[in-house]
Order: sequence, then structure tokens, then C-alpha cells
Amino acid sequence: MNDEKNMHVHLPTATLADIKQYLNENYRDGCYCPACNQRVQMYKRKLASTMAYCLIKFVIHQRKNQNKYTKFTDILNAENITPSQRADWQKLVYFRLIQPDHDVAGMYRITPQGFDFVQGNILMPKYANVLNGKVYGYSMEQIHIKKALTTKFDLNELLNHNPKK
Repeated sequence: MNDEKNMHVHLPTATLADIKQYLNENYRDGCYCPACNQRVQMYKRKLASTMAYCLIKFVIHQRKNQNKYTKFTDILNAENITPSQRADWQKLVYFRLIQPDHDVAGMYRITPQGFDFVQGNILMPKYANVLNGKVYGYSMEQIHIKKALTTKFDLNELLNHNPKK
């Protein structure tokens, strides 16, 4: 499925440089890669209330376990976090509030920044700019844990936002 913007990049005559230039010019608004047809878009991920809630529950659990790497699904179940509350917990990695164990899949622990945020000692960026699961910067706007707990996820806001160039 190609969008109209792809019409000026013609395969097989387009060079790799042409394709890179096209993607660099259009990824913020969203486009399809002319080479592989993958959707490419920068998303503005909000530090939402469900993420803050999961982080608090994770901190409570981790304090009991000396902040050892723990299987996050075990924490979600132990702390009675409902399916709707746990939807975006993995996105806490974008904000460096939790870190994965790179040796064992599914294991996480709280970062010092995560503990400080939950305790109200630091503010965090309100948004992370994410492309293909990788963070490419943060908003200048900051948020306190108390405010994050009231910030709801908004799908339309996520899909319609274009981070400034």
C-alpha cells in the first residue's frame, strides 16, 4: 500500500540515496518506504497514567526484591495489575525508567531514574519521539509523577502528531 508521496520515488530507477532522502524528508509525517513498503513514522509517545501506575507497582515490588531483575509479567500478576493497566508498561524503557536484562528475555529492573521519578525527586520528559522502537529525542516539556498519573493515553493524539523538524 503506497501513499501519494511515494509517487516521486520510482523503483527500480531510484537509488539508495534517493530512497534515504525521501525517508528523511517524510518520516515525521509518516510514509511508506519505496523499497520495502514498510510504514515509517515518528511517534510522540506520552508518559501516560497506566505507565506511571505500573512503574509505581514495579517499584513497590522491586523494593521487596533488592531491585534484582525480575520477570515483569510476574510483577504484573503479583501486584494485581489489570490487562488494561498493563498495556504500555514496556514503553517505560523509552524513558529509561526500567531497563531490560540483555542476557535474559523478559527480565527488567527499575533504573535509579525510575526510583527518583516515583519518589517525586525528578521530572521526566512528557513525550519520547520514537521511530521503529528506538528513541530519537524527548520533549522539552516535563512532567511530575503526580501529573503523569492523570495523563491518559490518547490514540488519536499519537497517530496525528508530527514532532517538529
